[in-house]
Amino acid sequence: MAISTDPQGELHGLKVGRSCNIPQRATSLSESMPFNIIVLATFPGAGHLEKAIHAQLDTTRNATG
Repeated sequence: MAISTDPQGELHGLKVGRSCNIPQRATSLSESMPFNIIVLATFPGAGHLEKAIHAQLDTTRNATG
């Protein structure tokens, strides 16, 4: 998922995760955070890869929230 805080829709980050209900998860995150969530891609049946994806992206992770 992509994170957008820009009124024009400019993308500012990525959210990697897994969920049984992706649209509901995106809506829930958008409602509880000061940004919009846009689903960019889904990979059904590949939840076991989440930890490896996080490891690969770790150097670019936002540690300040």
